[in-house]
Amino acid sequence: MKRLLAILLPILAVALYLSVARVPDGNLAVAGKEGAARVLGPGWHFRGPFAPPLSLYPAQPAASADPSPLTFGDGSSYAAGFDITGRIDAAGALAFDAASRDAGPPGLLRSIGSAALAAAAKRAPPVDLASGALEKAATALAARALAPRGVAEVSLKLRPLAAPECMRLAQALAGDRLSGLLHDAASALAEAPGAGWEAHTAMGLVLESQKDPHGAEKEYLDALTLHPGALPPMAQLVAIYSAVGEFSKLDRLLEAGIQAQPTSIQHLGWYAMSLLRQKRLTESEKTIVRALAIEPANVMLLNNLGGVQIQEGRVADAIETFRKARTAKPGDRQSLYNLGTALCAAGKDAEGLPFLLDAERAGAPTPLLFDAIARAYRKTGDARRAREYEGRASSARPAPAPHA
Repeated sequence: MKRLLAILLPILAVALYLSVARVPDGNLAVAGKEGAARVLGPGWHFRGPFAPPLSLYPAQPAASADPSPLTFGDGSSYAAGFDITGRIDAAGALAFDAASRDAGPPGLLRSIGSAALAAAAKRAPPVDLASGALEKAATALAARALAPRGVAEVSLKLRPLAAPECMRLAQALAGDRLSGLLHDAASALAEAPGAGWEAHTAMGLVLESQKDPHGAEKEYLDALTLHPGALPPMAQLVAIYSAVGEFSKLDRLLEAGIQAQPTSIQHLGWYAMSLLRQKRLTESEKTIVRALAIEPANVMLLNNLGGVQIQEGRVADAIETFRKARTAKPGDRQSLYNLGTALCAAGKDAEGLPFLLDAERAGAPTPLLFDAIARAYRKTGDARRAREYEGRASSARPAPAPHA
């Protein structure tokens, strides 16, 4: 008898162990097969021997997604990651079990969150990424998709943008002075150990939009200390220093940028324009010629070179340079205008007039262009057309401001 009990007791103990199951706190379980399944809450449950394993689910499922590109309504793209959470209860556990059986809870939430974020971004402007409106819209879409899958109280939170993405978004918002919406994100990036030039540039754009030019200047200079050839911070400093005439500061930075990137057309072009503003015509021309040796058909450089030649009184050379610009890009309005006015300046109004008329057709004419066409018509003896274009020039000019 004792021997029999010694054999049966372990068997009974194993059977009893297999007959009960524990659901940990903070979880729900689904027991049984589809159609006859039931939901078990936290605690111990008697299930009978040899019952299939429970499917355990957290009552508050969560998932995270690494940054991936989001395409906005204007076609721009920014990479953003997110965290998504929700809540399931006994009433929704069976639906959640069926929906997440293949991908698992994190996979289900991640796929729904990604789809919701992509759909929200497609119908939104980039400013929504900075303002929080995108996050709110994506949460609503995700909640709508997860409700029939048993998930309630859905929350989708965007992760902070990486420095390159934050900088690009700050650039996109700068025109409307909305970069300040990124203040917290840019500040955290710029103050982090090992912050790169993109982080400092983003912070500079934020400060500039908040009307703190000195703070912005410092951030741009910090960016160039890390990467002397970086174009975005240099572009901002070109605008700042050119506006206040601090060309000595600007030239030192541009020289460092050219030393770092000797073949940078953009740096050479900026440097040439700085020298031109200082009336250092010979040096400006040499710089443009150096850039043209790298990119001979660059229309902007050719027009700039012709402009320098005009200022030096070398009208014939300028005409040939503007012809090269027009050949490089036949429909370029600036090249057509420059060639037409240069020919007129050389007394060749009949030859220059067609180029001026082509410039008018090439896009948004200005009072300056209308004036040039009117003078060319007058010099070629067509007084009627001259008066017509003089009238157009007058109508295109903004009305004078009223006296106070």
